[in-house]
Amino acid sequence: MPLRHIHRFRGGTAALWEICEEDSFFENQLLLSEEEQAVYKTLPSGKRPRERKRRTQWLAARHLLQLLDGSEPRRSLSYRPSGQPFFTHGKEYCSLSHSGKYAAVAVASVPVGIDIQKTEDRILRLSAKFIEAEERLSWEGHPRQKEIFTLYWTAKEALFKAAGLQGVDFKRDLHIHLPHFQDGGQALAEIYHPLRQSDQTEPNYQLHSTWNLRYRLFGDYVYSIATPQNIKH
Repeated sequence: MPLRHIHRFRGGTAALWEICEEDSFFENQLLLSEEEQAVYKTLPSGKRPRERKRRTQWLAARHLLQLLDGSEPRRSLSYRPSGQPFFTHGKEYCSLSHSGKYAAVAVASVPVGIDIQKTEDRILRLSAKFIEAEERLSWEGHPRQKEIFTLYWTAKEALFKAAGLQGVDFKRDLHIHLPHFQDGGQALAEIYHPLRQSDQTEPNYQLHSTWNLRYRLFGDYVYSIATPQNIKH
């Protein structure tokens, strides 16, 4: 059984699934709602390996969510305008992610976001788009710079998913306070909102909310989980 990892935290649980199955394995076990079926049909089904992989990842994440939630019958998902999934029935929160051979899911009693990403060299080239220059320079030359920048990406993705906000600038509005780096740990995150006054051309920023981050390296992957700051580890 490719359920590879379970991460329990106060208020919820996250899990990783290693994808080894064909689409038919998941299709035979998933009862998708009409809304979910509509979303599934929008996924490309061509002959390109990347397109086929994306469909399999999508199915695997929902299969894992079904196992993690444990509700009978299975609770279907709906989607907010931002694309954020939520249980059609019930008060729990959920979040899904996938990258490469893994699907990742989190279910919690509080707003939650999860993101997983394989560590790749391209993250070094893209880091200027989502990490402030001062932060990037502080990790310059670190032997694990690739993993650190992947952590920043997954942390900000998880934060974005948990907060459910639209129009967020990852580089400007989302801030990760990472005093040191290790294979697994905790960090504090903050979301800032621009305040534009009528007599100003440039907006000021105020703190919108603070969040707890949990992160862990899993082989050559990094995953992060975001929950509100007032929920202790």
